[in-house]
Amino acid sequence: MSEQRLILGCISKIKSDESMLRKSNGKNISLSKNYEEYELSVNEYSETFGLSRKEAYNELLRISDKLYHRDLKIKNKNGSITKTRWISSITYNPDDAVISIEFAPKIVPYLTLLEREFTKYRLEHVSNMTSLYAIRLYELLAKHQFQEIKEINISVSELKTMLLVENKYKLFGHFHDRVIKPAVEQINKHSNFIADYELIKKSRSFSDIKFKFKLKNPLKKISDKAEIITITNEIIDKNARPGETKYVVATRLVASGKYKHAQRKTKE
Repeated sequence: MSEQRLILGCISKIKSDESMLRKSNGKNISLSKNYEEYELSVNEYSETFGLSRKEAYNELLRISDKLYHRDLKIKNKNGSITKTRWISSITYNPDDAVISIEFAPKIVPYLTLLEREFTKYRLEHVSNMTSLYAIRLYELLAKHQFQEIKEINISVSELKTMLLVENKYKLFGHFHDRVIKPAVEQINKHSNFIADYELIKKSRSFSDIKFKFKLKNPLKKISDKAEIITITNEIIDKNARPGETKYVVATRLVASGKYKHAQRKTKE
């Protein structure tokens, strides 16, 4: 869980337009050098995750070494498997109480795409979660938060793979009681989502799970003095992300609280 916290802290700083990727023939490819480092201070870490400064200091020291040795398997489109580390280096500055993380080259494109697909972590919503499964399920829901119909149908085997428990919980009852149910409870308690789910059976066994969710506060509160911008096609084109429809862009902008839909003219 501690390593996950550190990864989350860095991912939250990722910007989709950073120089971690460059274009080649219209396709994104990773750079071979000059990967950007991300800094987390002890004060920032302690405030985000509700730890004392001493606890944050000791945790950052401990996990800096553990995370360096963590690896990850990536399944490629051609079926091959790539094994890589999460990070290539960690630098700890005891004088400034700051830790710097440099992600491994193979990981960089995936982290950047996470941000582009709306899974940029909102630490205020996951910092109080104690379940790693809750955080990963929150990631899945966050990918779909700007859909008009917020429903996700996923097979049990696919969900187990996503949660890295494909070889655990052979009995579905154990998987449900120890993973799914507590994860949804933590999401409902700590995040900006209210989620529910439906278990789907095929023959005599559960094969799929349908998650349904909604935002607790669809619109952010804004100052009365703040200017609310009316959305135009030009604004939509300027703010569109790869693969987004105009509806999705407009919905995302309105949800930020800084924009509003243009009023339709009524027929006289």
